[in-house]
Amino acid sequence: SAGACMRLALEPEPWCMLGTVADSVALFGEHLFTAAAAARLAGLTGRSRPASMAALRRHLGVCFDACHMAVEFEDPADALARLRAAEIDVVKFQVSAGMVATLGRDDAPTRTALAAFADDVYLHQVVERRDGALRRFVDLPEALATAAGDVARREWRIHFHVPIFRETLGALRSTQPYVAALLQLLRAQAYGGHLEVETYTWDVLPEAYRREPVERAVARELTWVMEHLAT
Repeated sequence: SAGACMRLALEPEPWCMLGTVADSVALFGEHLFTAAAAARLAGLTGRSRPASMAALRRHLGVCFDACHMAVEFEDPADALARLRAAEIDVVKFQVSAGMVATLGRDDAPTRTALAAFADDVYLHQVVERRDGALRRFVDLPEALATAAGDVARREWRIHFHVPIFRETLGALRSTQPYVAALLQLLRAQAYGGHLEVETYTWDVLPEAYRREPVERAVARELTWVMEHLAT
């Protein structure tokens, strides 16, 4: 409609061109928010270069997906501060939770629990943290194939959007605490922008976690979010 401002939110996701906050800062700083980009836009639109730079900053930003950022071990406060320092607007927040598993000696029950989530519909990237170093797997089956016989203690975070009202999933945990911390930050900042609860995996969750009607589960998610924004 007339007067509407259209904005493009680029979304970092594990194993993608933009996987981390650092990737996003580099893309905007080295390519999108540059004199060369403004000159190109000016040539295409007839705007002045200053107006073109202003347009780039007004219409380009990022989508902050809580699941993706938790999987990449991005601290929410630090991530938002780095984006703010780079003058990159967060156009949209996706309120979503991923999975967490601790592996090591005697972790067969954990690996069995993870295997139940290894569907062939969606890509479930895994980021492992071991002794402070990160290792990435493009999909959960690939990560599981490396796990047998490895007794080193390590943490996995998995890109599988699970219901945000679930703190645990049997032997596994969710990144729900990350979501709660992010919402607390947004509440403290009186954020009034675009929030979207994004759980799309209802049909591929293990049967134990999809026994209630989807509409009831979605309502539980929305209630959980509103409660955490209000307290």
